[in-house]
Amino acid sequence: MVLAQGIWNARGFFKGCRAVGRRPGLAGHVGKARLPLHMLRYWITHHLLSGVISTQPSPRILEIGIDRGQLYFFAEGVDKEVKNWRWEGADLDPRTQSLRQDGYQQIHLLNFEDLEKVAQFVSHPEREGQFDAVVVLHFLEHLDQPEAVMNLIKRLLKPGGAIVGGMPGCPEFFRAMREQKIRKSAKPHGHKSVFSAERIDSMARQAGLEPRVTTGAFFARSRDFQLENHAWWFRFNVWFGRAFTRWPSELYFEARRPRS
Repeated sequence: MVLAQGIWNARGFFKGCRAVGRRPGLAGHVGKARLPLHMLRYWITHHLLSGVISTQPSPRILEIGIDRGQLYFFAEGVDKEVKNWRWEGADLDPRTQSLRQDGYQQIHLLNFEDLEKVAQFVSHPEREGQFDAVVVLHFLEHLDQPEAVMNLIKRLLKPGGAIVGGMPGCPEFFRAMREQKIRKSAKPHGHKSVFSAERIDSMARQAGLEPRVTTGAFFARSRDFQLENHAWWFRFNVWFGRAFTRWPSELYFEARRPRS
């Protein structure tokens, strides 16, 4: 399965970036370039998410690790239908509670390193098997045991629902060495796990999910780089990411719960 053709739409990408940049305190996050490639994390995730829930009249989404709500504001800027989505968040930071005023219907405060608490959270009857999609965007790399967490949060999905996410990518032959190195100096809530396309596929299958999409994101990027004002450079990087998933940039994926 491949990403939708809309992934090439530079105008849509620009609209999403502009929507995030208009939020208080987030203009610096977007930067000055017209088509900033570090924002592809939200563009690709939005397309994966839309493909999962496009047939649902009022889809329920849980975004884990919401930061300042950039994904929601980006998606809303691209597609006004987002207002019909029941979007919830889960995060360790109590400051994320303020996002309930901006479109998130509920914010759950939870430390996903505490597997016992996570198990209690996902087994609640109002949550287990109740979500059309769970988003883990640049979240799993912050965990000591991402496979264990994936195995728990997959219980939140309805049949046919999907986990959509992304993280920094690394070639498989170098992954274990890289992970060992970063764990020696990892700060609290910093990066602890390293992912390759092969690890994402294995992690999904171990959780009983069907890997549907794995894609890279870009060839090269640099904040406020002059080329990031040009649509052709945006499209080239999207093409390159799809063609070369083992290039050390970022990886994005969709993995679905079987319907039966």
